[in-house]
Amino acid sequence: MELSVMAGTLDTGLYPLHHCKTLHLVRHGQGYHNVAGEKDHDAYMSYEFFDTSLTPLGWCQGLHPCDKRKNIDEYRPLFPGIDFSLIETNEDLLWKPDARETRIEIAARGRAFMNWLLTRKEKEIAVVSHSSFLIHTLGLFGNDCHSLLRKEIHKAYANCELRSFVIVDRCAIGTNLPLTNFSGGIPRGPDVPSDYEDVKSLDTRDKTSTTS
Repeated sequence: MELSVMAGTLDTGLYPLHHCKTLHLVRHGQGYHNVAGEKDHDAYMSYEFFDTSLTPLGWCQGLHPCDKRKNIDEYRPLFPGIDFSLIETNEDLLWKPDARETRIEIAARGRAFMNWLLTRKEKEIAVVSHSSFLIHTLGLFGNDCHSLLRKEIHKAYANCELRSFVIVDRCAIGTNLPLTNFSGGIPRGPDVPSDYEDVKSLDTRDKTSTTS
């Protein structure tokens, strides 16, 4: 009987550690747009809340404002400890005044972002983002899981909520080398177990007993 049949259907996945990363996904803290939007959802469409700031509660909770960002030149003096060098444009070219990103476009951007994360050498990464980006990105995952796990992955984020996940590079997108593996060493001569002589002796004794 084949081992796969004896073991039955496995409900777990096994992957090399160096192809896995831990992601800590956080939704930004409360902004003034959140406060207004809870009272009237149309407030999210108002230019009054363009790149709005965090409320006092939001500053106590975490980082960063709403949909359209300011120019990077404006952010640098506000956040001198942040490295903006990987952002390709000073202006926010993704935001359009007359059209919002579709769900499919957000999900595609999320998938590209996840693939980029897999190329990073860091093994543990924190991501602070917006509810919509997190929801549509995580919606790409979990379809191969039990419904309870899928529900946990797909549920909406509260302000400043943090959840941790493990992402696996199953397509070998990244090129990180294993840091914890040990290649071992094969001694000269046959690669036999340490109790080989004892096993051999017992086997010889059994054969002798059979022929007697």
